[in-house]
Amino acid sequence: MIFNTTLYDYKGCMASRKTRHEIHRLNIDIERRDIGNCSIHQDSLLAEFGKLKAPCLRIEGKGEVQWISEPEKILYFLHDRFDDKGDITYHRTSA
Repeated sequence: MIFNTTLYDYKGCMASRKTRHEIHRLNIDIERRDIGNCSIHQDSLLAEFGKLKAPCLRIEGKGEVQWISEPEKILYFLHDRFDDKGDITYHRTSA
C-alpha cells in the first residue's frame, strides 16, 4: 500500500531532530513542514490536527487520514513501513 506522509516538525525540537535523523537514515522521501518557520504550516496543522505539536506525522491512505503525534510511535511507524531490514527496535533504544 502506498501512503502519502507529511512530517510537521520544529527545527529546535529534540524529538523532531531525532525523527528527521531517522527519516534520513532510512532514506525515506517524506514532505517536511517546519511549523517554527512557516505560519501556513502552523495554520494547516491547527486546522487539520487541532493543535500545534511537533513532531507530528500525517498519513494519508485508503482515502483516510491518520495522525501520529508521539515521537516513539512515529519512529515505530517509519520502521514498520519503510525499513527493509525490519529493525523496528531502534525507536525503543535510541529515541
